[in-house]
Parts: sequence; structure tokens; C-alpha cells
Amino acid sequence: MVRRITDILLSLLLILLSLPICIIISAAIKLDDGEKIFFTSIRTGLRGKRFNMYKFRTMCCNCNCLSEEQKAEFQANFKVIHDRRVTRIGRFLRGYSLDEIPQLLNVLKGDMSVIGPRPKLPEEIELYGNNKNELLSVLPGITGYWQVYRVNANSDETMRMMDLYYIRNRTAALDFKILLLSFMRLISKRNY
Repeated sequence: MVRRITDILLSLLLILLSLPICIIISAAIKLDDGEKIFFTSIRTGLRGKRFNMYKFRTMCCNCNCLSEEQKAEFQANFKVIHDRRVTRIGRFLRGYSLDEIPQLLNVLKGDMSVIGPRPKLPEEIELYGNNKNELLSVLPGITGYWQVYRVNANSDETMRMMDLYYIRNRTAALDFKILLLSFMRLISKRNY
């Protein structure tokens, strides 16, 4: 209950503080290519509930320009390192994690927490094997242990281990440290 109240208060505060930035980002995305501003993606949350996760759009719309090698990379890792679909504005937004601001709405709705394991695509859940129920026992977060320590995560398996480490060791003190490191990473564009 305390975590949920903290999530609501913190997300409301961050929404109010980021509103001028959101207006500028929305205008920049619209001016860049005239397409939609937001992107939604189906993610798996608490107890396996699926939800639409919101982000500012960082890729071109209706663009299917991945090479066969990049398609294989996405199927293996659920991401592409040098993705040609990312727009100029998108590169900037991703560089400073500004594309994730709309996830504060997911926090208000109760689909996400401010801090938690990375929100997973439905097909990623099976990669947790016997630990998937443990993963689904907490809300995913906008930021979390993996996000602030990802410089040490050199594989997807390491990332999964970091998600589970957080779940098994989460405390208010660890959440505060993650929040502080997330803010430091945001303003310095460094991974801690």
C-alpha cells in the first residue's frame, strides 16, 4: 500500500514537472515526420496481466527496413543495436530516456511502478523458465536495477539475473538508491 501511494504521488509530481518538456517533445515528433506522437506496446505485468505500455514514438511509422541479420538479432534479443528505423528525434529521446516519460501514465493506472524490473514483452516471459512466477509477482518499473547497472549486463541472461536479484532484495533503501542513480544517469547520460 505504501509503495502504491508513493508511486501515485511521485508519478503525479513527475508528470507536472515534465509537462513543458512533453509539449516540446510532442511538437518535435510531429514536426519531424507528421506522424503519431505516441507508441504503445503490449507488455506483461503483475500476475501475467497484459497492458499497453506508453512511450513517445522514436521510430518511423510503417517502416520495415530491417535486414535479415537485424530481424534475427531482434528475434534472439528482442532488440536491435543499430536500428535504422529510429528517427533523429528518437535517437535523442532514447539517449536521455525521455521516450519513457509517458510510462508515468502506466504508473497512475496501476500497470507499472516507478521502480521495478524491466517491462517484458509477452514472448520474453518464457525466458525466465522456473523463475517466471517470481518475475510476475511484482509490477514492472519505469526504471530499475538493470537500468542503472546495465553497464555490467553484457548478456540477456545477466539482465534476467539482475531483474531477479532486484525482486529478491527490494527494499525502500534500494528503491531510493535506484531512483537517485536513475536521475544521475539521466542528467549525465552515463550508466552507473
